[in-house]
Amino acid sequence: MNFTNSFKYWIVVFLIFTGLSYIADAQSHFRPTEYTVGKIYISGNHSFKTRRLKKQMNLKDKRFNRSRTFTRRLIDLDRMLLQTVYIKNGYLNCTVKDSFDVHDDGKVDLFYFINEGRQYFLKEINIEGNSSLSKRKILNILNHQLHEPYNPIRIREGIKEIKTEYANIGKPLASVTDSLDVNDDIHLFICISENSTMSIKDIRITNNNLVKEKPIRRELLLESGDLYSQEKILLSKKHIFETGLFSSVNIRTTNIDTSGKTLDLVVDIRELDMRYLGLKFGFGQDRGISSGSEPYTSLSMNGEWLHRNVAGRGSRLSTKLGLSLNMENILQRPKTEAEILYIEPWL
Repeated sequence: MNFTNSFKYWIVVFLIFTGLSYIADAQSHFRPTEYTVGKIYISGNHSFKTRRLKKQMNLKDKRFNRSRTFTRRLIDLDRMLLQTVYIKNGYLNCTVKDSFDVHDDGKVDLFYFINEGRQYFLKEINIEGNSSLSKRKILNILNHQLHEPYNPIRIREGIKEIKTEYANIGKPLASVTDSLDVNDDIHLFICISENSTMSIKDIRITNNNLVKEKPIRRELLLESGDLYSQEKILLSKKHIFETGLFSSVNIRTTNIDTSGKTLDLVVDIRELDMRYLGLKFGFGQDRGISSGSEPYTSLSMNGEWLHRNVAGRGSRLSTKLGLSLNMENILQRPKTEAEILYIEPWL
C-alpha cells in the first residue's frame, strides 16, 4: 500500500468514527416527546350528561397541572367504555367514534362523537325446554325486569349463571341459547336443552409422584356414583391446593358417555418441592430480660428445615432454630430458641 492509498484509508476510518460518535451523541441527547391529555370533548350525548360519561373513562381532563399520558390504546379503551354505557341502557345500535388533535407543547385534545340511536326496552321473556329449573328460578337468575331498558350484557351474564346452575345439579351438558325479536320493543327467547343427568364413574389422579393418593382423595367432595356438581369440583380444587403440597391443581372431565350417563374426572396436580432449608442473618437492636436493660446491637441467625410430606401422607414436620449474639459482649452466652412442629392434617 503506497502513501496516498494509506492516507485515504485513514481519512475514511476517521470519518466513520466521527460519524458514529456524532450519532451516539445525538441519540444520548434525544428525548422522545411525551404526549399528555389536554381537554376531552364529547358530543352527540343527549341521554347522559358529559360529566357522567367522563367518570367512566380512564383518561381525564387536565386539572391543576396534572394530566395523564396519552396512548392510542387508552383512547380505544375509553371509546369502548362509552359505547358499553349506552348498550347496557338499551341503546343497542349506539356507535362511538374518536379523533385527537396534537398541539406543539405535547398536549392532546380528545374528541368522542356519539350516535346514540334508539333505546329499546324489554317487553317479554319466553323460556322453553326447562324442567329441572322453574321459570321463576330462571327469571331470578337473569335478574332483568320487564319494561326496563334492555341490557344484553346482564342477559349474557345471566345465561352463564343458568348453565352453572344446571352443572351443579348434574347437568354439565345443558345448553342455553337466546334470540331476540326486535320491533318497537325487545322480545327475548331463552331456549334450554337440559340433556342427560350425568353421574361420576371414576376419579383418577395424575402426576402425584411424591404424594400418595389418600391425602388427595380425602380433600375431594365427590366420589364415584355421585351426581356431577361444578360447585363441588371448584371447592375440591380449592381444598387440594390449600394443603400446601401443590403449585397447581386442575380437575377436568373425560370419557363422557351420554348413553350410560356417566363421565370420569381427572385430577391433574403439580407437586411442590417437599423439602425446604432456609437460613437468615441480620443485625438489630435487642434488650436483656431484666427491667430497664439498655438496648444493644445483636447478630441474629435463624434456620428452618421443613418437610411438607412426611411418608407421602401430607403430614408436615418443621424444625426452627434461632440464635442471637450480643455484639457488644461476644463472651456473653447467646440467646437461643428452638421449635419442633408436627402437623397431621387428618387424624
